[in-house]
Amino acid sequence: MENRGIFQAIQQQRKQQWSPNTIPYTKLSDQEILIVGTGQIGQKLAQALTFFGVSPIGINTSGHEVAGFDKTFALSDLHACAKTADCVINILPLTEETTHLYDAAFFAQMKPSASFYNVGRGPSVDTTALAKALEKKQLAFAALDVFEEEPLPENDPLWLIENLLITPHISGHTPHFQKAFMAIFLTNLQQFLAKQELEKNEINLDKGY
Repeated sequence: MENRGIFQAIQQQRKQQWSPNTIPYTKLSDQEILIVGTGQIGQKLAQALTFFGVSPIGINTSGHEVAGFDKTFALSDLHACAKTADCVINILPLTEETTHLYDAAFFAQMKPSASFYNVGRGPSVDTTALAKALEKKQLAFAALDVFEEEPLPENDPLWLIENLLITPHISGHTPHFQKAFMAIFLTNLQQFLAKQELEKNEINLDKGY
């Protein structure tokens, strides 16, 4: 919607305006898309983006290579990568290291034309810093599905920021979730009873994800 100017089209519709020349259009294949978090969700996203001709760049803890990503960098390179990225998408789990990872110093590195998306964990983003960065046009657009406080209070200033899209923690919603969940659970249960192991989605308690 951001790349095709749909938000501007909605505003024009409300005003009954026909102004095609004022609606921007950007090709995804011309953009550098940085996916922070190269786990299962990040890999699925990278795979989907290749359909649009995108060569996604990934960031993970160590910078190890991951299938589906054109390049991968370590988390310590986040600020350097943000300087050239057109889209930054956070899918990281929440740990001590990732809490307020996206702060004022990070947003100061972004291009004024860039956008930021958080579908990971709310506390990864210092939302006060993001709000200030959006208001100062340090970046062009942001979309948040998760927040430091949920539900987002009715009087929160985030609601009033024009270049911010807010969704109520729904990015992970999928049809038939219970059926899919039970399939994973039953597979893991059988594996655990037989070998005391989990076949899918095992968490490393030391890492926190």
